[in-house]
Amino acid sequence: MLEKCFIEHCSATLSGLKCANLFNYFFTDEQQLTEELKLWNSHFRSKGIQLYVLRQKSNSALIYMCRPVRLSRRLANSDTARFLSGYGYTDMSVQAVIARLSARIQLTDSFPHEIGVMLDYPLCDVIGFITHKGENCKCTGIWKVYGDEKEAVRQFGKLKKCKSIYKNLYNKGRSVMRLTVAA
Repeated sequence: MLEKCFIEHCSATLSGLKCANLFNYFFTDEQQLTEELKLWNSHFRSKGIQLYVLRQKSNSALIYMCRPVRLSRRLANSDTARFLSGYGYTDMSVQAVIARLSARIQLTDSFPHEIGVMLDYPLCDVIGFITHKGENCKCTGIWKVYGDEKEAVRQFGKLKKCKSIYKNLYNKGRSVMRLTVAA
């Protein structure tokens, strides 16, 4: 059920703490998946959220939940744009970046490391991860930290608390749409 995935994997985006989250969704009927995504996108539109399928295999879809306006601001940063251009991102519009990311993800079963930018990880941590090949980080939480450890630990705590609160409220009957903060 998509709703449970939203709560489990995307509470930070639903709450507005992050610009995006990513999750793998298993389905049995491709037509039903298409219809569900269309329905949820129509619901989320008023909240400033969009769902994208980055990769689809026989019975699983890699779904990217995004706040396009927030992602657009992130992509407008000159350091971010310069970094992404090194990976073939020439157009910094949200649609073009997501299309390029999707194309890169479909080339392999692993993730291109620049995805951290699209998941709202600090740029210095994304660059640090690539430079150090995932080794020698200061700490690990939702991502590996190479920059401001104190701020990252604070952020990890906020994100963990958000997920806990959202799961609790959802389990008590609060709907995903009531839990979703408008942009």
